[in-house]
Order: sequence, then structure tokens, then C-alpha cells
Amino acid sequence: MLLDEFRTIADDAVCRHPGHVDVVPTGVSPSRHGPLVGWTGGSPLPRQDDGRTVAPPPAQDVLRVLARVLALRWQTGRAVVPDDWDAGLRARFPKTFDDGGPYSGGGWRWLWEAGASLIADAGATGFRTEQTKEKFAQARWYYSIEGKPRKAMRNEVSTIVDCVEHLSAYVCETCGAPGRIRKGGWAKTYCDAHAAGKV
Repeated sequence: MLLDEFRTIADDAVCRHPGHVDVVPTGVSPSRHGPLVGWTGGSPLPRQDDGRTVAPPPAQDVLRVLARVLALRWQTGRAVVPDDWDAGLRARFPKTFDDGGPYSGGGWRWLWEAGASLIADAGATGFRTEQTKEKFAQARWYYSIEGKPRKAMRNEVSTIVDCVEHLSAYVCETCGAPGRIRKGGWAKTYCDAHAAGKV
């Protein structure tokens, strides 16, 4: 199930990168965050910005964040969204999320947690979330960094946040399973089961 989810989301999230190479999971190894998927493939090319549109984040960064998201999702062997998921996340990352946030459906809890843990691992001191929300069926994460962090640190934080926002278009906001943006009265990102109202 974990490898299937990785493959499904990876195929959708990075297949439009220039020089795309099929993503192939190579196995799972234990980590402190949960079962971490390894892979080959994905475009090795850097992000392309033509000045008019911003391309998706680099494929290898998207896959690195996705591997962390799914490790956290399957950490206990069951992907469950408790009612108080946001309070638990704020308790683990009190300097990252404000009271009441993050604001989204519980299926994105692992996206927020992966982002917060990767930012902490990067040693980003002074990181503070200004606002989180869903807009046009994708996560939006507005933040500030106090002081004058190194340029490399600022770029790493920006890349992580961009990857979280990008991946949210491929993760069901309700349950965290692979999903896609569904258009209708309101655009939402749902898995097939939630889009059909079967859950």
C-alpha cells in the first residue's frame, strides 16, 4: 500500500517536470519518522522559471518531501486522522503553528507535519507560520523567518514549503490518500472514494 501510494502520487506530481524519468520505488527502510521509501528516477533537472510562470519545485525535492509525508502517514501502520490532529501537531511544533492552525482538512496533516519536521531538521531557527489555508484546492503556507538566515537556509525552507503546497494537489484533503483536484461548485482535492461520497 505504501509503495503504491508513493508511485501514484509521484507519477502525478512530477510527471510534468522537464526531462522526466519514470519514478520507481526501490524499497522501504526504517526511519525515526516511519517507513521511508527510496526511489530512482524523477527529473534531475533544476527548477525552470520562465519569468511568467513558476514551474513545479524540483522533482527530487518533491520526492524527498513525499517520502517524508508517507513515512509519517504510515508510521503506526494505520493511516488514521484523529479529530484532534491539529492540536497534536501544534503540541509537537509549537514554534511553527499558531493556535488553531493549520487550517485544512485532516488528510493534509501529514503534509504539514512533513514540512514542519523537514524545516526543523534543516535548522531553520525563527521560522513562524503566518497563515495556513486551502485555496483553489491546494494548501497555502505563508510564513516568516526572524533575523537574517543564510541564503541557503532561506532557499531550503522555500523549497520545502513549495513542495508541501505542490503535493497538496495530489493528496486527499479528507483522508490523505492519493487524490486529485475535483472541480465543481468548489474545487477540492479528493481521493476517488471521497469524491464519490462513498466514505
